[in-house]
Amino acid sequence: MSSVLSGSIALCALPGAVYATEMGRAPVQSGTYATLEGGYLFNDSNSITGHGISTTGLTAGPTVDTVASARDGWFAGISAGIAAPGSLVDGLPFNRAEAYFSYRESDDGRADTVNGPAATTLKSVDGSALGVVGNTASTGLHHRASEGGLRFAYDQTAGDGASLSFVVSPFVRNTRDHANSVASGTVDTAWRNAEVETWQYGVTLAVEPEVWLTQSVALVGRAGGGLYYFDAEGSFQSHSSAPSPDPFAAALSDNASGLGFRGTLGVGIKIKLADSMTLTGFAEADYFSKTAGGAMPDNQFTSATTSAVALTDSWELRTGVRLSIGLGSVEQ
Repeated sequence: MSSVLSGSIALCALPGAVYATEMGRAPVQSGTYATLEGGYLFNDSNSITGHGISTTGLTAGPTVDTVASARDGWFAGISAGIAAPGSLVDGLPFNRAEAYFSYRESDDGRADTVNGPAATTLKSVDGSALGVVGNTASTGLHHRASEGGLRFAYDQTAGDGASLSFVVSPFVRNTRDHANSVASGTVDTAWRNAEVETWQYGVTLAVEPEVWLTQSVALVGRAGGGLYYFDAEGSFQSHSSAPSPDPFAAALSDNASGLGFRGTLGVGIKIKLADSMTLTGFAEADYFSKTAGGAMPDNQFTSATTSAVALTDSWELRTGVRLSIGLGSVEQ
């Protein structure tokens, strides 16, 4: 392995904004209720640079960097709430309160086997070593996110089967991204990985219109935004099977924190299945002005950056179904 400088490409830790709560009004006017939801998740971002492929088998030769993008995944969520015909708490306008939890994950990876003179390459996380390793390599990206929070809503009728719900929602979110690359040959094997964990604490304000087109079908929506504080920690390691002292051995850590803006939009069709049961097919998008991720070195001979936590904006799209069920009445 030869000592060189490195470049970088971002590993974006994209948070998954999954409310897991009813859009529009609750399935009951007075009482407790619960919701279950799930569906398809698309992340716009969240890609990494992985191993390299040298077309000539030389560290200084033309090299193609591979990229993995964890864009496709799934999400699921659950919530429980209480609704009342009047204010739940004296002095406050809210007639609904909900607690929710959501989870999502997405994965991506690729593996390559090349024939001579081409060879797989990999660079250490501090950029000090670039090695032509062998003829096989693989890269994987794993993203996990969970969110919990509360929602306080005030429902106001607008006439002709229409209503507006005004919602305040404090939330806490945790995201974890793991990226790893392995390059192997008949003699040596090299590894590198990145771990980025982010905590977010914020609050959003939203308005949710609901219009009943018939007695059993309604159009619902959601539009809102808010602020959040984030705190991210990243760790980066690399090593190889080369004899000691290992030229590929390196360990780095980095962190980032700050404020960001979160915006959300959604639309859905709500179908009334029973007096206190609805099923909603929906599409929702969330935007985050600042998300923390990792910057991993590329495998080029002439570039120059080490691994670090990086900031970028990001958004996601979710499409799925949400089942809401009334559980019982509450004495006022």
